Amino acid sequence: MAKSLPRVQLNPEVHQLVESAGKAVGMSNQDVIALAMRQLILNQDATKFLRDIAIHSTAELAMLAGKIDAISDFIADRYALDMADAEQGE
Repeated sequence: MAKSLPRVQLNPEVHQLVESAGKAVGMSNQDVIALAMRQLILNQDATKFLRDIAIHSTAELAMLAGKIDAISDFIADRYALDMADAEQGE
């Protein structure tokens, strides 16, 4: 036996929208609501996936920023040493 969705009381505007969509595509109200729920779940999954990518990207960018800072510090230290050597050679 097919699973049935629980009964939901829709406000009048949403009920009218569901009926209009169902008539336009030849689907029952229950099918329109089931399709909308599946789309909502897919959108939530996609949002979670994008959030995971953003979190990973942020971590990667932070690591890259740390490497850039280390390189900058190395260059500044090296420049300071070179300047000190040049002053001692004068």
